[in-house]
Amino acid sequence: MEELRASEILCDVVLESNDGKLFKVHKLVLASCSSYFQAMFTNEMRESRESKIKMALESNVLKVLVEYAYTCKMDLKSLADVKDVLVAANMLLFSGVETVCVDFISKKISKSNCVDILTFAEAISSEELLRNAFEYMERNIMEISSHKGFLSLPANLMTKLASSENLNICSGEEGLLKLVLSWVNHDPDSRFPHVPDVIKNVRLPLIPRNHLIQCLGTEFEVLKKHGCQALIEEIDNYQLHPEKRCFIQTLRTQPRQNTPKKLCIAGGLSGFDSPDRYLNRMDYFYLEDEEKWGEMQSMSVARESAAVVKLNGLIYVIGGVSFTANLGSVDCYNPQLDSWSELPPLKLCKGQVAGTVFSGCIYVIGGTDDYLREGLKTVEKYDPFTNEWEVITPMHTGRGALGVATLEGKIYACGGANFNFAFSSVEAYDLQKNRWHSAPPMKRARAFHDVVVAHGCLYALGGAEMQNGQIANVQASVEKFCPQTNHWTIIKSLNLPAWGIRAAVNERPRDQDVDVYIVGQFVVGSDYGAIARLCLGDDDTYMLVRVPYVDEPSPRIQAGVVILP
Repeated sequence: MEELRASEILCDVVLESNDGKLFKVHKLVLASCSSYFQAMFTNEMRESRESKIKMALESNVLKVLVEYAYTCKMDLKSLADVKDVLVAANMLLFSGVETVCVDFISKKISKSNCVDILTFAEAISSEELLRNAFEYMERNIMEISSHKGFLSLPANLMTKLASSENLNICSGEEGLLKLVLSWVNHDPDSRFPHVPDVIKNVRLPLIPRNHLIQCLGTEFEVLKKHGCQALIEEIDNYQLHPEKRCFIQTLRTQPRQNTPKKLCIAGGLSGFDSPDRYLNRMDYFYLEDEEKWGEMQSMSVARESAAVVKLNGLIYVIGGVSFTANLGSVDCYNPQLDSWSELPPLKLCKGQVAGTVFSGCIYVIGGTDDYLREGLKTVEKYDPFTNEWEVITPMHTGRGALGVATLEGKIYACGGANFNFAFSSVEAYDLQKNRWHSAPPMKRARAFHDVVVAHGCLYALGGAEMQNGQIANVQASVEKFCPQTNHWTIIKSLNLPAWGIRAAVNERPRDQDVDVYIVGQFVVGSDYGAIARLCLGDDDTYMLVRVPYVDEPSPRIQAGVVILP
């Protein structure tokens, strides 16, 4: 057909461009490539009877469309030319040309032109190009925001950006708030009416209060005047009244998927000989940058072997040991305020307790009594709404320094010790039936270990046995409990024996692996404290990598570990 066109044989219509150039073509060829021309030539439209059709296109654009219709090839050069072709293809319904142009432009998206391409794609209603440009902006928002074009982003796209679950902002919601305020202040007269729609998508309750006040300052009043009074009240309720958090479950109180995560390490032992060995420090590092450390407000009481859990964005530090005292006190850390508050103490549990979270409540299990020199059977439940502890059904065996985790509606209490020896036994608490029952024992007795959930199974990590009240036989073994088989198996060992450890799991949704961060004392010739990252596959393959530690070589034993977004 291209040869026939070149020879002007059997051509049955002429297309005329804006600048007067003529293209002799075949109706059948155009109709096969364009729904627009197909409708024109088959629906008795006036143009179907005319020999010449005037097109509202420049000749360079019309030439590309005609050549593509005959050869399925396009000679694309500059971005500006391709945009013109895409506009024409979009108007004339050349779907093949649209696909090629969108692919070409998508590959040319950069941090400097992303906003222009985004607004262009929206103007011509190109959903695929709009999606590609928007996803690029999500991934590179911080760099794009440094270009002048960012401040010209239309209000509807700024609203869409602020609502995105996939924003890659290393500074979190604080960084997004600064971007939004810069955008608003660039043209306040026209943009203030859009403030409620944009700002409601920033997850303001999650921003530390001092940063929030610093960013907004007197603009709190401006927000109120622009219909954001309810939003201000939500911030105050979430940050200043933590007991209400279980009732404030909006999108704004949930971290985004790409929010930078940090591993928080609370208290612990720095060694055995130092008079200051009990720590009240609260350190953290970012999982995306393991060498980037920071320090939060310190706890009021130095302690180790405490139950440390996360619930509704708050960190609870419960029980533990401080010098000669087995503690039953409870402290709560509010990340938005960077402050601690004291909560009602435990009623019976104390000392080397373990804890877990289930169905909006905290369960604290076991512990130690130095006076009676025994492990405790006691179990307590904390309801953050009532701010009260309730003693519930005790375990069958008293145990401290145990590992605890929740899996498939049951709380598993694994191993632990009394003052003479460690246990391999496991008990499971059925929350529906409110009773404990024996579960299959681990292959090894272990205490001062930790238990985590990954890939739908329990993993018991490291630990030690006890002989005459002393730590013995520090272990490198890792055991896995599968609820389907109801059986424990020993999988590959850690690189080094480790005890006094606490662990936290960071799931990685894009693949089948999880990262388990382990903090404790590793044994190699002489003991040293360390942090390790265990990359655990669903086939039980794993790799242990040491994390650079801010205080190396100071040990950090029996510290609490949680991951915060």
